[in-house]
Amino acid sequence: MASIKNLLTLSVAFLFLHSGTVSAQIYFQQGNSQIRKADLNGSGLTPLITTTIKGPLSLDAPNGKMYWSDSSNIRRANLDGTGMEDVLTGQSLVREIAVDPSSSRFYWTDEGDGVVRRAKYDGSNVETLVSGLSSPYGVELDVPDGRMFYVDGSAAHMASLDGSGSSLLHDHGVGGIHSMAIAAADDLIFWAHTAPGPISSIYKMNTDGSGLALVLSGSATSSMRGMGIDLVNKKIYFDEGYGEVIMRANFDGSDLETVLGDAQAPSILPRVGAAVPEPSAAVFGVLALMLLTIVHRPSRS
Repeated sequence: MASIKNLLTLSVAFLFLHSGTVSAQIYFQQGNSQIRKADLNGSGLTPLITTTIKGPLSLDAPNGKMYWSDSSNIRRANLDGTGMEDVLTGQSLVREIAVDPSSSRFYWTDEGDGVVRRAKYDGSNVETLVSGLSSPYGVELDVPDGRMFYVDGSAAHMASLDGSGSSLLHDHGVGGIHSMAIAAADDLIFWAHTAPGPISSIYKMNTDGSGLALVLSGSATSSMRGMGIDLVNKKIYFDEGYGEVIMRANFDGSDLETVLGDAQAPSILPRVGAAVPEPSAAVFGVLALMLLTIVHRPSRS
C-alpha cells in the first residue's frame, strides 16, 4: 500500500472508462497545490501538476483532458499534466465542475453567484441554467438521459441539461450534501452528508429520490471529505483522515479496504480524486462520470 500522508485537501471526481485491458486510474488533489494519479489498487502513484487547486477535478477522458478551478478561474490540462491553460476566468466562487464530451460543454456551480452554469469547451456561450441558489456545490450529469443533478445546501435537485424542469429529490435537513456520484445504469445516486462538520456518512438513493439508504457511517467516514464511484467494479472510493488515506467499498458498504495511505497509521483513513484509463488508440466506452465530486469542501471565507 502506497503512502499519501499529508493529503490534507484531496479532490474526488471520477470518470471511469474501460476498454479491453486498459485500467482505470484515480486522479486526485494533494493539498491545494498538486494533482496526482494512481492505479485503482493504489500502485503507480505519480505527481502530475503543481498548481493552485481549490475544487475537485473533472475528467474528459475521451479528449484526454482534466478540468479544475482555483475558485475564480476554470483550468484544464492533458491527463499527463502537460498543456495547462485557463479556459474561463473571472468567476465568483467555483465549487464543482462536470464535463459533457458529447456536446463539448462543461458545467459548474458558482456559490458566490448562487448559480449553475455551462459553457462550450473554448469558454464561449456561457449560460446560466439555474439561479437564486443559496449554497450550490456538487453537480453531476447523466447525459444519455438528459439529466443534471445538483446540490444546494442540504438539498439534492434534478433538472434537464438546459436547467429546465428543476425538481427537489431530497432534503437531508441539518448539515449539507456534496460529493455526489451517479451510477445511472443502476439508477443510483451516492452522496456524502456533512454532520455538520466533516462528512460523516455516505448515502444512496434512486435517481428519482426514493429508496434512501445509509451505505457507510461511523469511524470509516468520520473525517471524510469526498468520494467517487467505479461503475464497472461497483465500488465507492472515498477519503478519510482529512485526506491521508483513500478507501473503497462495495456499493452496499461491504468489503471496506484501504487503497492508498500510511501503513504505519492505519487509523488515519482516506480521501479520493478521479479515475480514468490511460489514453490509447482503443475506442473507449464511457461507463460513468462523477465528480467525486469531490474531495474537499473549501472554507466559505
